[in-house]
Amino acid sequence: MEGKGIVLTFFILFLLTGSVSTIYQSSALINSPSAIKIQSIYEENFDSNVFLESSWTRSDSSVYVDTDMNYLIIDSSNNYDDYAILTDISILNTSFTIEYRSKLVSSGRNYMLPWFILGYSNGSTLQTNYVVDSSGHGWFFIDWTYKEQNGPTSENLWWDVKIELTPTTATLNAKESTESNYHVIISQKFNGDLSFDYIKIIQPWDSVNYVDWIKSDSLQPNSGSETTSTSTTPSSTSSNHESTTSTSTTSSTTSSNQRSTPTTENEDQNSSIGTKPKIFSLVDLPFPTFMTGLSLICVILLTRKHRRY
Repeated sequence: MEGKGIVLTFFILFLLTGSVSTIYQSSALINSPSAIKIQSIYEENFDSNVFLESSWTRSDSSVYVDTDMNYLIIDSSNNYDDYAILTDISILNTSFTIEYRSKLVSSGRNYMLPWFILGYSNGSTLQTNYVVDSSGHGWFFIDWTYKEQNGPTSENLWWDVKIELTPTTATLNAKESTESNYHVIISQKFNGDLSFDYIKIIQPWDSVNYVDWIKSDSLQPNSGSETTSTSTTPSSTSSNHESTTSTSTTSSTTSSNQRSTPTTENEDQNSSIGTKPKIFSLVDLPFPTFMTGLSLICVILLTRKHRRY
């Protein structure tokens, strides 16, 4: 009977070891950056006049490239909502990030950055900006987020913004250009088509705006990645500055130059891309190896005790 007890003890420890091994390994897969492969798909540093190319258009001559400073500039012209548009973005048709460095130099009337818009030919858009006002609107990302952290506190500050889009999530990241790492502002469910038709950069009011660079990387989850159902759609615009943001149950209309209080707030969701956990053998990781050794020690001690008596 004692021999059977020894065998049973070893078997229980063996099962526990395998369970812990599976949990430990699946957690490592979900949190590991290696679960995503990144490939550069677009970059513009404005070291040449992009408006000589067919893929870039502009509202008028107040929008131009300063090839000495290598900036895209949207200057004051006594008109509202001057813009630059990049139309050849067919490469943005899968999970991707898009980053840009910009600043609103002056006359923003509480806006601290230019509008950055990813748009579809049907008028729907995903818009990004930042406002400092008494109502605490903060970041605009599909809708007003009321999140004021990690945004520019005044005009004429260079700021980096990174948007991460997958078929299920939309995540906004931002940092001051002198910082090394991005801060996550908000991540939420997203069910928009990722095949955008254009990128549009608009001045708020008649403000002066600079853009230093734009770049994009594709995000390709490893095989076996999971997707979940979604509920948030991009906003729909009827002009250069009016937009309608819709969710699964309610909608609200906002104007980029007339700040209005949205009727709904986006859900703050945690976004992660990982792979399905798979069971590894006990010797794949140091931790299971340790547990196996502990099991053997317990068996040896019990065996010696049996022989003593």
